[in-house]
Amino acid sequence: MRNFILLTAMALVSTSVFADVVKQSSSGICHDSNSSYYSRIKKSVDFESMTQCLENGGTPYKGYSYSGSEKKEAPSNGLIPKYERDMYPHWKDVDGDCQNSRHEALIAQSVSAVDFKTGKQCNVLSGVWNDPYSGKRFYNPGDLDADHVVPLKWVHEHGGYLLSDKLKEAIANDPANIIVVDKSLNRQKGAKPPMEWLPPNEPYQCQYVLRFERIVKKYGLRMSQNEAIEFSKVKNNVCSKVML
Repeated sequence: MRNFILLTAMALVSTSVFADVVKQSSSGICHDSNSSYYSRIKKSVDFESMTQCLENGGTPYKGYSYSGSEKKEAPSNGLIPKYERDMYPHWKDVDGDCQNSRHEALIAQSVSAVDFKTGKQCNVLSGVWNDPYSGKRFYNPGDLDADHVVPLKWVHEHGGYLLSDKLKEAIANDPANIIVVDKSLNRQKGAKPPMEWLPPNEPYQCQYVLRFERIVKKYGLRMSQNEAIEFSKVKNNVCSKVML
């Protein structure tokens, strides 16, 4: 019996000591052992969990899916708190280079080199953008909005209110959730999901729906059963056209 207790204690210590740490790379990306880059990172700041790494300013590696450990407990009354846009800090300068996430999107999605308003290169003055929603080309960023593929209000109402403050900021500034588009179409869309609104540019509709789905899964958001059924119908309809 004494030997059994000793072996059990050693096993517990071993699990604690040798459990895989979460590595934050020099570029600020958090990698757990499921990341394909995990074994390649030689110099890192180590954390006990992804939550700890993210709450200390890190960003998740591409393909990471948030689990329940990064979420708060649901309110005891079962009611969803009223949505306020400020709950999801957006257009933040996440990497500290003076370019907020909107201007980062303008730079990344321009099909030509952009011009900046000043030599500091913080704000975009002009570029060339092919809007996937309309299929039109734009040159003036003033004609464009940075749209959240999964609208923040929809995020909030489908489990986003349970995310930690850090993850609320993450989804509001995630490059995968931001597309530069015709501002009139962005405002037409509002907070509607694909079941209620699709980009008028039909060749892009399947890609749009799949992107929406990836973001929902990445942050652990949840649709109701009826919403999931309707979403599946829309997805099958628009993506079957691509296969024809």
